[in-house]
Amino acid sequence: MNMKDRVQGAILGAFIGDALGLGPHWYYDLGEQQKDYGEWIDTYTNPKPGRYHEHEKAGN
Repeated sequence: MNMKDRVQGAILGAFIGDALGLGPHWYYDLGEQQKDYGEWIDTYTNPKPGRYHEHEKAGN
């Protein structure tokens, strides 16, 4: 793997991580986040009502 591939992978990973984090963004209590989203987040989710970015939709 060369440097260009590594850089592209890092950028793509950052975009994917940012998109996955839309719904569960800004939880300070892990128990509350797990109550809302479960133990493992592996899909794109909409934010819950009353949470940060609540009017955004996954995939937009």
